[in-house]
Amino acid sequence: MMQEHGSNTVTVIVKKFTENGVLSASDVVIVEYPLTIYVNDNEWITLFCSGNDQYYLSIGFMYSEGIIKTINDIDRWHLNEEEGKIYLYVNDNVFLRNKMKGKRTITTGCGKGTIFFDVLDALTTKPMNNNISISAESIVTKAAEFQKHSQLFVETGGVHACALYSGNKMLYFHEDIGRHNALDKIIGQTLTSNKKIKNGWLLLSGRISSEIVIKASRLNIGLLLLCTHSKCNLSIGKAGCSS
Repeated sequence: MMQEHGSNTVTVIVKKFTENGVLSASDVVIVEYPLTIYVNDNEWITLFCSGNDQYYLSIGFMYSEGIIKTINDIDRWHLNEEEGKIYLYVNDNVFLRNKMKGKRTITTGCGKGTIFFDVLDALTTKPMNNNISISAESIVTKAAEFQKHSQLFVETGGVHACALYSGNKMLYFHEDIGRHNALDKIIGQTLTSNKKIKNGWLLLSGRISSEIVIKASRLNIGLLLLCTHSKCNLSIGKAGCSS
């Protein structure tokens, strides 16, 4: 038996193993939603994601992969939520054709991820310099604020979260089954807002891998904070950090 709760979660009957034996119980789980992106009516890629903020996710993903440079590259768009399809129309067909035929790299995302820009070349770029200064007390406060916003995680335990801050102010917050998706939603919303982010930094859950750092650097974000201890050597080198 399955009961829907909007587009993000469903209630299912599960078996729980306890000290008193196996029990049947209801549990709320996250919905895994396949979203197929069409660019100029050409099927491009299918992303597995949470069923919300599909436009931000699509825009952020296209920007992260170098398909678009600004939000002005998008002429129009249409979402067919029931079929899990979003149609985006860009105004630079030659650039688009070259990028869509580019080399792909399999990343370390959950379930493996595919990115289209040459990540091996991107890893050789110089680390970003930033002058952002955040006190330890502020980090603790923002981490608590971050956790309060993570309602889907509290309800299901099945999502990652990402928040963009400007100084001490949280600008945007998104959750998704994929940490890359959560960041791409942040990127998409930032591009759509046309705001220039001053003293911007990111707070994330999950592991920070090199492609996460590359995505952040494309948004000119030079500081990433993690709510867990996981990191990778390539991400540390790319960000110019020390462990």
